[in-house]
Formats: sequence, C-alpha cells, structure tokens
Amino acid sequence: MRTRYITKLERILVSDLSGATFIQNVGVILPQNLTTEKLDIIGLASLQVEDKMENKGLFQTAKLTATMACRVDTGVRKYAYLCTDDQGGRTLIGTSSRPYAITTFVDSHPESGSSKAAVTMTVNYAGWGVLTVLTQV
Repeated sequence: MRTRYITKLERILVSDLSGATFIQNVGVILPQNLTTEKLDIIGLASLQVEDKMENKGLFQTAKLTATMACRVDTGVRKYAYLCTDDQGGRTLIGTSSRPYAITTFVDSHPESGSSKAAVTMTVNYAGWGVLTVLTQV
C-alpha cells in the first residue's frame, strides 16, 4: 500500500451535513450540493487516526495538523473537515452531531527574519466520525 499525502483541506459547517448519509464504521455519502470552504494550507497536512474497540463499538481519535499563512475565523460555529489525498481519496473528520471536532490555532512569530512566520491549525476529534467519503452509484 502506497502512502497517501493530504494535499487539500476543506471545512464544512456541521449544520450543512444534515443531508449526508452516515454509515457507522463504513463511510459517508455527502450531498452533491454541499458547500465547503477550501483552507489555504502550506505544504501537506498530517492526519493521525487511532481506532479502538470500546463498549462493543469502534471509538476513534483523530488529530489533523496543517500549517497555514494566517488564521481562519471559526467564531462559535462547529466544523467538520474534509481531507483529500494525492490519490483523490477523501476522508471526513466529524459528523453532523456531537461530539464535534475541536479546532485550535497556534501563531508562530520567529525571532529571526530568516525563519518563517506561520499558523498551525490542529483539529482534535474523538468519536466514530472519521469516515471514508463514498461515491454515489
């Protein structure tokens, strides 16, 4: 199996996922008219997912990290994140209901002019909603 690299990152308001079909432990079918917001990432994003069986069900924790030139406003809105890899595969982090993904930003202001200033966005998620995006047939 070839390593997949996350080359594109989008966010989706969880309220916009109400028309999605979630199949627990299998995947998700997204509505065709879904509105997404492309995030301008620098380089590749990283995604770590841990699966474990808990109380007779699958429980997942995920950590998504991306470097960006600037923060994006989140306000009090809840988002799910859509990752696209270099082979066209897509993974959705989060669902239309609780628990929601938690997004944090860390600003880096280097002490020398030769270093780059950047913002690191980290998304943490715990639940069953790390899902492969399935295509409609």
